[in-house]
Amino acid sequence: MRISRLAVAALALLAPLAFTTTATAQESTVDVMARPAFEMPFPCGQIWRAGTRSNHNPLYAIDFNMGSGDSDAGKPVIASAGGTVDVRYAASGYGNYVVINHGGGWATYYAHLGSVAVRDGQRVARGARVGTVGKSGGQTYTHLHYEQRLNGNDVKAVLHGKAVTYYGDISTKSANC
Repeated sequence: MRISRLAVAALALLAPLAFTTTATAQESTVDVMARPAFEMPFPCGQIWRAGTRSNHNPLYAIDFNMGSGDSDAGKPVIASAGGTVDVRYAASGYGNYVVINHGGGWATYYAHLGSVAVRDGQRVARGARVGTVGKSGGQTYTHLHYEQRLNGNDVKAVLHGKAVTYYGDISTKSANC
């Protein structure tokens, strides 16, 4: 089979584009490269169970638990990357929650907090305390609901440079040191 020089040149130009990213449909190549170096939203060395499920809303949210029942109540929640804080409250749904805007369209959500330790407009560094694990918003069990969003859309989370496994439960150790 003969391939023309034009076809070879076209393939040579397009081939790098096929391998530039493993981004979801919501992420462009530029956005993926701008993703902050997100860490777990818990202090260094702690081991938490990250639960994901196919019927979660939004789909790529993670529910974090260390123990069971209300044993996680009051444990510290920390910023997974630096940014600017937006504190919010919803009587149902997220309850007490914090959004940290990281720039480049990236934000993280920390929901169902028992308490909030930051204020609107505050700049925080990675590892800064943002609140405590709770069950606000009418939740029946204590947990942290965590999301990574790009331009307002939830995306598959990456923590400590590794993609989170969807769907199920995994135990993972925080490197947010």
